[in-house]
Amino acid sequence: MNNPDFTNFPAEVEKDIDNIALKGSRFKIGKTGQTLNEKFDSEYQKEYTHIHELLSSNDAGLIERLEGHFIEKYKEHPKNDNEIEGSAGKMKPTGTYYLYVVYK
Repeated sequence: MNNPDFTNFPAEVEKDIDNIALKGSRFKIGKTGQTLNEKFDSEYQKEYTHIHELLSSNDAGLIERLEGHFIEKYKEHPKNDNEIEGSAGKMKPTGTYYLYVVYK
């Protein structure tokens, strides 16, 4: 979701995560400064079958805060594989940052 309407984007991201949680057997929320294909290929292709962009921004802080928010929001969901609450780790400075969900 590029250039979201910032009055509605948290609800839109939530809707995306809810839909993925309904159709998938497992999911994990994350952030990266890599392209989504690079991230999926380097970390997730053995455990998950899909990666979905929730939001992109040139503001790394925004993506980090949103990752923490949504991991916290979904921490009790039975299909959620996130193990760490809040935002996990720092992203490499690349200029474009992504909030994503991987799922199977």
